[in-house]
Formats: sequence, C-alpha cells, structure tokens
Amino acid sequence: MNNPEHRDPADANPRRDHFKPGQAAPYSSQYELIGPSGERTGEERTVVLGEPLLPNPQTETLYVLSDPSKNGAGEELPRKP
Repeated sequence: MNNPEHRDPADANPRRDHFKPGQAAPYSSQYELIGPSGERTGEERTVVLGEPLLPNPQTETLYVLSDPSKNGAGEELPRKP
C-alpha cells in the first residue's frame, strides 16, 4: 500500500517535491532521504542551489526538501537587462 505522503520509487510518475540523486538542487537547503518504501529516514544532506544531490548507499532512495535556507542565499539572482 502506498503512503499518500510519499510516492513509490518504482512509480513512473514521481512527485514534483521528490528529487533524485544526481539531480541539481532547486534550492539551497537541507534535503531528507526518503527510503525505498517511502519512509522518512531522518537523514539529511545540506546542498547548495545548483549542486547535484549526492548519491545514496541504498538504491531507489529519493530526497525531499526538509529545511529551506532562510537567508536568501539559495535564491536565484535577478537577471541583468
């Protein structure tokens, strides 16, 4: 039975709030590891905007945003005209 809060990693349509290892971080933040069964692990990784999310020792694990940066450091800079 799927947990409605987290998708099954085998699902072909991942939720937009879940991120794969190797994917560029959309925000500077702490990201929590989500286990293969959709369970929250409590393990967090700090990743800077644009850097790849680190590979995990377990296969089929994902990341979820857990604690966004509050200092504005991870925000996209305004474009110059």
